[in-house]
Formats: sequence, C-alpha cells, structure tokens
Amino acid sequence: MPPECASGCATVAPGATLTPERAAVPGETRYLRLTGYLPLEQVTLVLHSTPQHLGTLTADAAGILTVPFTAPAGTAAGAHNLVVTRADGTTVTYPLTVAAAAKPLLADTGADVTVPLVLGGVLVLAGAGTIVAARRRGHGVAQT
Repeated sequence: MPPECASGCATVAPGATLTPERAAVPGETRYLRLTGYLPLEQVTLVLHSTPQHLGTLTADAAGILTVPFTAPAGTAAGAHNLVVTRADGTTVTYPLTVAAAAKPLLADTGADVTVPLVLGGVLVLAGAGTIVAARRRGHGVAQT
C-alpha cells in the first residue's frame, strides 16, 4: 500500500461510482485506488463537465492506480465525471460529486474592541459639547 494510503484510500473498480464519505472540495486532495488496470498501464485523467486535464499516471505491477485527486480551484459544485483514458484508447468513467468551495473566513485577531469604541464615542461627544459651549459663551460677550 502506498504511504499516502496509510490513512485510507477509496478503492474503486472500473465503472463504479466514486463514493467518498463526503464530496470532493476544490483544492483538497483525496487519494483514490482505481483497480482493474493492466500492470504498469499508463493512463490519462480528465475531469469532466468542462474538461480539465489532471495528468498522466502509471498503474503499479498489480494494475492499481493510486490517484491523488484534487478538484481544481474554480470547479463548479455538483455532479462531474473523472474520465480515465486507457493505453488502448478506451475510457473508464467514474461519476463523482464536487462540493462548493469553502468560503474563506475573516481573520480573528482576538481583540475585543467594545471598550475602545465606547470610550472613543464618549470622547467625541465630550469634544462636540465643549465646542457648542465655547460658541455660546463667545456670543454672550458684548463687543466694544
């Protein structure tokens, strides 16, 4: 078993539906073990709906392809097909689902800004009050 499959790979026979425990997320790598190929057979992988070339791989001596599958960034959420073109030109199609890309979260600085905002608001009001009082006092003085 390849080292990348130590924590588990989805093993799929030709023509079977890829059913990982959850849908693939763009940018996230999943390892798939595709069985039923010729020993050392070289294949090409293309993700369809909009064809996106994913690379060329070679099966191991037992005819197993270990595919590091990553849905490219920008891949639309929904049903797609992983199409494997074999050395003899035939294709094997594996239906799969791509989930919507995770939305980036805003950075959390950990700072609580409540006290500085309240204090700043109080200072602005105090400054405005001081200006109003100074203007009123200036109008009440007789000019000579």
